[in-house]
Amino acid sequence: MTVFASEGFELNNFVVEGTVVTNAEGPRTLLFTNDGYIIGDLYIGPGGDFSVMVGGWGWVYPENNVGGEVFNLNSKRYYSLPKLPEYPEPPQRASLDIFGGPVNDVFINEDGWYPVIRISSDRALTIDVGEGERIIRVGSLIINQGHIVVQGSGTLYLYIDDSFVLEGGSTLASTVNADKPPVAYEQVIIFYRGAGDVSMAGNTKFNGIMCIGSSRLTAYGSNLMYGSIFSQGDRVEVSSSADFYLDVLYAPEAEVTVSGSGIIQGTIISKYFKGSVCGGMARKSDRQNLNQLVSQFID
Repeated sequence: MTVFASEGFELNNFVVEGTVVTNAEGPRTLLFTNDGYIIGDLYIGPGGDFSVMVGGWGWVYPENNVGGEVFNLNSKRYYSLPKLPEYPEPPQRASLDIFGGPVNDVFINEDGWYPVIRISSDRALTIDVGEGERIIRVGSLIINQGHIVVQGSGTLYLYIDDSFVLEGGSTLASTVNADKPPVAYEQVIIFYRGAGDVSMAGNTKFNGIMCIGSSRLTAYGSNLMYGSIFSQGDRVEVSSSADFYLDVLYAPEAEVTVSGSGIIQGTIISKYFKGSVCGGMARKSDRQNLNQLVSQFID
């Protein structure tokens, strides 16, 4: 399955490569406009009638907009919300404001709880995770034209309380020009429970697992992400020319919107899915143990 959208979807000049599943049964809950297309099968709610549910511009028929077959589900599908863990209380440290020349780069090889970490001016915070676990908790993480480098074979657990911003040409566990991240994305796990939106803007590079509470995720610009996203929120928006190479975007209560000219790869679990782009595409992940990954982050 490539896309699950419990209440329906809209594909406007957007192609889904794989199977699409929805619980929807009502009229005009499935919208195809321009060259919206599913390369694969479509599963609709148990009582749904595709001829009633479908809508859009022009003539819309299964053979024109669905490459495979249209089936009814035997029963509706439901997905639990992802979970956020209890936050740990590592030793308290002073805030970090990293800017200026290369001499101001910072190296961390101990667990810590920081009120604020702010990185700018193309400066870098290197976090050595060793061969085990590194626990970093921070009130606000603001990376504006800055970099977090993860070093070692272990895992970084980054717990954010209040705000998370990744903007400009910033990188987190990635590099500016690398087609392949320097560490496996499972080595970086971020939990965010703040009230403000998670903002990814500009030409950012992110490599890791992001688990978000009730806030919204907004990514716009030429962002590049490798990893997975889990969200309890009601909106995930990816726009402009962002390319997200994910194993899963798991947001069962969210409207997931992809607009622009980018690609989103990975299984998408959503409440409503809207693809509205020029040449954009959703593709299924090829990860073999996807259920095992998802089970770590849901109740």
